[in-house]
Amino acid sequence: MFQLNTEYSEAACEVTLNPFRGTAKVWYWSGGPYTYKRVSRRAIAKAIVTDVVTGGLPSVGGWIHTNLHKR
Repeated sequence: MFQLNTEYSEAACEVTLNPFRGTAKVWYWSGGPYTYKRVSRRAIAKAIVTDVVTGGLPSVGGWIHTNLHKR
């Protein structure tokens, strides 16, 4: 399980990714946790690498919208 840096996110207060199972658990500021299944493992891996290399995704909310909501 990997946690994304959500320090500046207005959408989510915590995002946990599991690249082995292809799941993402998101705690939204507006509500409780939600678990997404069958998430692209490639998208998860790219998010983890970007988060580690740059110290955070440019837009966590944008990543959530692109990879979790628009499937």
